[in-house]
Amino acid sequence: MRNYSRIGVLIVILFFSVFVSCKIDQGLSPDLGVIKGRIFFSHRTSEILQKTDEIRVAVAKSFPPTEFTELITSPPLNKWAGDTLQYELYVPFGTYNILGVVWKGKGKPWNLSDVMGYYHDINSFLPSPISVTREKMEVDSIDVYADFEYVVREATICGTITYNGTWPKNTEIMGIGAFKIPPDPTNVFSLLNVSSAKIGIPIFVSTYHYCLPVSAGTYKYVGLFWKAKGTPFTDIRYLGFYADPDSTSKPGEVSVQKGETRSGVDIYVDFSTFRP
Repeated sequence: MRNYSRIGVLIVILFFSVFVSCKIDQGLSPDLGVIKGRIFFSHRTSEILQKTDEIRVAVAKSFPPTEFTELITSPPLNKWAGDTLQYELYVPFGTYNILGVVWKGKGKPWNLSDVMGYYHDINSFLPSPISVTREKMEVDSIDVYADFEYVVREATICGTITYNGTWPKNTEIMGIGAFKIPPDPTNVFSLLNVSSAKIGIPIFVSTYHYCLPVSAGTYKYVGLFWKAKGTPFTDIRYLGFYADPDSTSKPGEVSVQKGETRSGVDIYVDFSTFRP
């Protein structure tokens, strides 16, 4: 189940990264129903809670997104309530194809890549739809497993990405991920092993300076992945990686300690050798 969650959270990060604003929609109305459930938190510690500003439940109708849509979010949840928390989210009638738990760090702006978990069937990593109708105004038992390890990180890896050649015109999304276990570039399910990812980095640029929050440890692969327009998220392609200084054909290792920022983890991409 944890493996399903890892690739699912990455796909959901891709989804949430499309949206740039939230709106709070709550209270009773003839045109509103309510989604109810429980959130089961993992790796919840007092240290992590001190770094947490807000936790909310969020929904949207599109997955994958086809056009701009605002998220509908709950009010801030009580982070001190315990490892299990009840929530209620009031929404207009309709079908919502994604319900997730989003996190905001203390003193930081909202980053909708910080997804702690989402509602899905136990046998699938894809989000499960939720329908709220006039006939069924209350939908209960929409439970979510939310893991603080997906969002709280105490170190940073930084570097410059340099692109050579012409960007593919069908580029839709670019992301960068850090892996403690090297992935197989020919197998999308290798994304199960991602430790930290930033999705929606700038496209159609010549260079980009990135900083990726990570947990302390050694990363054996820091690399880019690419998605074309009109393709499913399972068609994500690996694009390039931080190379070993002594052997540029192999990924380099990056070790970082708690509180440390590791710079110079640069990545070079040559589009002339990439076949989208």
